[in-house]
Amino acid sequence: MKSLIKLLLIFGFLEIALSKSVESEEFALIGDVEIDEITGDVDEKTLIVEPEPEPLKEDDGFVNFEILPDEIFDDILANVTRFRSTRIVYGSIASTNQFPYYAYLIIYRPGVSIFCGGTLIATQWLTTAAHCVRDYIGAQAHFGSINKNNMPVKRTASGHYVHENWQPSTLANDIALIKLVSAVPISSAVSIVQLPPRSDVSKSYSGSVLLSCGFGKTVTSYPDYLNYAYINGISDYDCSLVHWVFKSTMLCAKGLNTGSSTCFGDSGGPLIYQSNGISKLVGINSFFQTEHCVNDVQGFTRVDKYLDWISAKTGVTISDE
Repeated sequence: MKSLIKLLLIFGFLEIALSKSVESEEFALIGDVEIDEITGDVDEKTLIVEPEPEPLKEDDGFVNFEILPDEIFDDILANVTRFRSTRIVYGSIASTNQFPYYAYLIIYRPGVSIFCGGTLIATQWLTTAAHCVRDYIGAQAHFGSINKNNMPVKRTASGHYVHENWQPSTLANDIALIKLVSAVPISSAVSIVQLPPRSDVSKSYSGSVLLSCGFGKTVTSYPDYLNYAYINGISDYDCSLVHWVFKSTMLCAKGLNTGSSTCFGDSGGPLIYQSNGISKLVGINSFFQTEHCVNDVQGFTRVDKYLDWISAKTGVTISDE
């Protein structure tokens, strides 16, 4: 019998805490990363927080962000430039323009900010994880380079949608859409990823080689350069052995023999399936199995289960085949 108490999911975002107060309540999330604003010390620890109430929404569910000055995001980014290493957990540094649809997200509220990944699905829209936006009041997306400290295209976010049925306690429907204040220019360095067609909704990715990328934690620290790893899709049954409330709207994968894995700071980023030279966004990074990250089962929100929702909110056209 699976133990709900013993099995703890790990969110893969990097949290920068500008104040040290953390309330301890009911739902366990392991692995938030607190950075002391004075010393710069990193403290990875277990945080106990209960699911947060949803913020007030407009009638269609769109939540406006505050339009914050660039200086706020620049200061936040500067706080993590000191933590450097060379690769994701047993992954590799991406080549220039290998992931032109990847967005490095800085998401802000007074006192605490987080870093997540996002994926460009239209010139003004990104996908990310619902748990990344939570009750934060502002966000900025960075594009166009594999070096997070030198990304030439920046756009402030005007607001976001969180899926109406998102469940923080189980991570069901862990998907959000972020709208940018203006469209990004399309180039070899910044481009839109292809969404899967509706016909893929029943496709099995068990045994498929998938691709994940992000600026999340490597074995010892956080990289300046975008890292990626090849991971193997696993069956829904195998995933259900790890995640006690597995849903068909989730997709799971595990590192290859090297033990590659996503880790802290990778949440919201893309899971890519490549076929015939085309990259398709099949998953959104949602959780991983243990705080060590090595050779973990990694959980993703399955994008093809939300195609109608994405289209209704963004106007993006979805292919049937």
